[in-house]
Amino acid sequence: MRTFFRLLIVVLLVPTQVSANSAGKPFEDLQKQIDEIRQGALFEPVHVEVDCNSGESLAAVLNAESFDPRMLVVDISGVCTQLLDVQRPRVHLRGVSWDSAIVVDQEDYGVRVDGPKELVISGLVIQGDFAAVIATRGASLQIVDSVLENSQRGLLCTSGSTCEVINSQIRKNIQGFTVLGATTWVRASQVVNNSTGINVFSNGTVGLTAFPYFSDNKTVVESNNTGLGVFAGGNANLQRVDIVGNHFVGIYAQQNSHVRFELEADSLIENDLFDLYIRTKAGLSNYYPNVRFGSPNPSIICDTGGYIEWYSSADIPDECYPN
Repeated sequence: MRTFFRLLIVVLLVPTQVSANSAGKPFEDLQKQIDEIRQGALFEPVHVEVDCNSGESLAAVLNAESFDPRMLVVDISGVCTQLLDVQRPRVHLRGVSWDSAIVVDQEDYGVRVDGPKELVISGLVIQGDFAAVIATRGASLQIVDSVLENSQRGLLCTSGSTCEVINSQIRKNIQGFTVLGATTWVRASQVVNNSTGINVFSNGTVGLTAFPYFSDNKTVVESNNTGLGVFAGGNANLQRVDIVGNHFVGIYAQQNSHVRFELEADSLIENDLFDLYIRTKAGLSNYYPNVRFGSPNPSIICDTGGYIEWYSSADIPDECYPN
């Protein structure tokens, strides 16, 4: 009996080895990898290779053994065109070729993680219609070294989810980010050439900063029509971010929302028409001297109860000071 248990422990601790066979048999290779997901150590990550240019199905891999607690690491080559619903509890989608991408032309999303699951995306270009990536109902999402583009929303983070975007580009979307009742941190990323760079609603929170934190590798929100919009009780925590060259307004806040510069903030605000537009009982607070405007006469509007608390050198209109 002791010998049996020793053998059982050895079997459980053997690392999972999954590899594709010849490129000439993509479907047999992929099915073999799916079958091998069921083997190996309980706590070792499982690795699978998917070549979408050969017709292999990324969705088939993600749906296999959906309650397996191990991290499934999927190395993706080529352009995948299927809608992806992440069913497993822990997944890492990793682009490994020059053309690694998920491109969905239907009126839907590219990738969705729904519920208390963990998803990491790295090295991928993702394009959907309604959204490139969706995280909802308490999901945990991290996007690294990736591009979200040409969608109605680059990232939709909603319903208690936690999202983090690092060293990535969010570009050419109608809304780069939509944060709705969730938390999103954007670190050392470029939010550029969207209609609206970032929208925050319904008690959602967005943070914009550098990565690593004290480096000069700041987040940049640039060349959008509106850089940052915060609405309906939303919050924005700005640390190390430049909001520059947006065509209409850099920061727009309304409806009891709040924008805060915090933790030794270092930011430049310089936009084409308005730098700040604060209204309907929304507020903006800054206590740090390194938050600065590009112009000595920044364009700032406050109306219908909007207010600004500003404790560094800047020409803030009288109507913006809180009563």
